[in-house]
Amino acid sequence: MSLGIIENPLTNTKAMNLPNAKMLIEDLEMIRDKTRGNLEEDEDEHLAKLISDLQSAYRQVLQKQPAE
Repeated sequence: MSLGIIENPLTNTKAMNLPNAKMLIEDLEMIRDKTRGNLEEDEDEHLAKLISDLQSAYRQVLQKQPAE
């Protein structure tokens, strides 16, 4: 939701909050690092793909933003 890609189910609106999106991606990276070696292979792959997909979406949104 923070990337403005999907609607917030409570407000039915799309809102972009890039600092929050970046923080959430960093939190997932921290979880990945702290759980390394303790996840099943499919869980590890799912988390890695989730992080990768979010990072890609974040970069795409940044590229569409006007330069400051």
